[in-house]
Amino acid sequence: MANSSDWIDALECDDTRPQVGAQDWISALTDCSDFIEGLPFASVSPPATPTVPPREEEALQATATPDPIAEAFDAGRAEGLAEAERRYSEREDARRELRLSFRSFDSAATDAFAAHLAQAVMTLCEAAISDFRADPERLLERCKTAAAHFGEAATEGRLHLNPEDMDLLGNEALCDWTVIADESVERSGLRFEAHDGSISDTPADWRRSIAAALKG
Repeated sequence: MANSSDWIDALECDDTRPQVGAQDWISALTDCSDFIEGLPFASVSPPATPTVPPREEEALQATATPDPIAEAFDAGRAEGLAEAERRYSEREDARRELRLSFRSFDSAATDAFAAHLAQAVMTLCEAAISDFRADPERLLERCKTAAAHFGEAATEGRLHLNPEDMDLLGNEALCDWTVIADESVERSGLRFEAHDGSISDTPADWRRSIAAALKG
């Protein structure tokens, strides 16, 4: 085994090492060559191979080879989103159809109710009109109102009355006009005709007015 004396002798006998002068050692400081140990460790070993940290190595391997679990997860997620969108679209379509159905049902029910109500009103009005008998004073007043629409031409007009109403009013009350017994005129009705036109105030006219009012 070598001792310290052997190392000193070896250094003295090594003539191949360059001698550094007083001026050369300063410039040697700028030399970027690797540090060389003295003997007996003067042999230069090759540089060690750089090692990659374990986590970085795993990351490189992960990027190099595809992960089947990650790919399956991504595929399942995309499929799930597509299925959710499809179901949402189906629910929205069903809700839209349901709203339209209710709207149609409401419209049909409203129309049916309105028709039923109108028929009920017409039935009640018909019963009232059929049983209506105008008192003589009220009927005579309506005759005067119809004649007033024609002014002086009313003296040449003709008043159509139901024969029973004529007997009810009497000839004296009707002496201002030419009165014609007309069975086509319903009881409590009248029709006044003149050169300028005619005015009809009969139960049939009342029914038409009520029906028009119910239809709106």
